Amino acid sequence: MSDEPLHMREPGIDTGELDVQVDTVDGVEVVRVAGKILSSNVHTLESVVQDLIGKEKLQIAFDLTEVPYMSSAGVRVILLCAKSMQKRNGSFALFGLSEYNMKVFEVAGLHSILPIMPDWEETKRFIESANG
Repeated sequence: MSDEPLHMREPGIDTGELDVQVDTVDGVEVVRVAGKILSSNVHTLESVVQDLIGKEKLQIAFDLTEVPYMSSAGVRVILLCAKSMQKRNGSFALFGLSEYNMKVFEVAGLHSILPIMPDWEETKRFIESANG
């Protein structure tokens, strides 16, 4: 397997496109997502996450800076990733949530159980401290 960044694009029909890129930054797999995460395109994100978990990557951060909207299907994928990281004693965090997406996580009570950071620098510090 190559360490080249993974780029996947879901063709947009009526729902828009979802662009998912993975870059390794300081040993952390940063999943950069752009576009609305909908039930019609979430399989793109899910496939990338499953690939990372299958490769036993233990430090994963989601950059959601360019995600204006996330459906419950997107929340499910993030929860599955968080649970998988917890089982493997890995590190996981989210950053760059829009105001709307932050409200979704707050209403669902997930903001108190998932590490949600304001930016990459805070995320990096969190992951470094989680790894001792």
